[in-house]
Amino acid sequence: MREDAIPYDQFEDVRKVARSHAIDRYLAALLAPRAVRGDLIALAAFAGEIERVPLIVSEPALGEIRLKWWLDWLDGLGEETSTGNPVADVFGHVVIRRGLSRALIGGIIDARGQELYGAPFDGQADCEAFISNTEGGVVQLAAKLATMSTGTAANVQEGQSGSADGAAEALMAYGMAYGGVRQILRVPLLAQRGRWGLPTSGEVFDPSRLGEPGGRAHADEIRSAAIGSVRAALAGARQCAGSLTRAEKVACLPAALVAPYLKALDEQGDWLAATADISPLGRVWQMWRSHLSGRI
Repeated sequence: MREDAIPYDQFEDVRKVARSHAIDRYLAALLAPRAVRGDLIALAAFAGEIERVPLIVSEPALGEIRLKWWLDWLDGLGEETSTGNPVADVFGHVVIRRGLSRALIGGIIDARGQELYGAPFDGQADCEAFISNTEGGVVQLAAKLATMSTGTAANVQEGQSGSADGAAEALMAYGMAYGGVRQILRVPLLAQRGRWGLPTSGEVFDPSRLGEPGGRAHADEIRSAAIGSVRAALAGARQCAGSLTRAEKVACLPAALVAPYLKALDEQGDWLAATADISPLGRVWQMWRSHLSGRI
């Protein structure tokens, strides 16, 4: 959906949500061709709305209600659907017009429900499945939208990329790297609500013990292992990046920030006290440089 095909007032609301809650994807969308820029901004706004649900509710039941609203919206989505929610209405038009996979979208919504509870991941494989369903799903949707500007759109349906196998692997690898680092960044915010967002290697982890020396030491070990996993995922993604078209790389542009985010995590003191971040100028520069060079 072109920006000029969306009612200005409604699209400005969507743009504000994307900029506030999914800044990396918003900036990536601004670097996309005009024909798909509005679509990608709408996707960023949707992803941002879903991602923030576990961070703004005090009780799991409240989060379940919010996510159920989005699932009901998806189930009833049609040409004439109007909810009064600008993000749902604009993104809904994108879903219909572009033929986006509702299975992927539903998977993104469903998976976020895991974060509403104390320690949702039984181990590394469980956490990787969560990231694959959340950020991995967003990357696949973004890849389909981005490639539509070339006239050779990838048919990203039911979790499969229409690109070559190497491109599908690269898209998911970049999604895993970016989703992994974003998950580490979310840990302090989840911990404030008595939750944990990283794999526990099969051991029971109680977020309420973070204030105790033993609990904090255990958390430090889990966090360190998660950072190592993200570094490995980024290295693997870069090895298969040559399979991506320039349009598909737009979908992966947020992953250009994985290395800066890792640096910020390494330089943190008390990592539970605040969320690590990179400067606004550094974020823009890194993504712009990656876009120009084609190297993520």
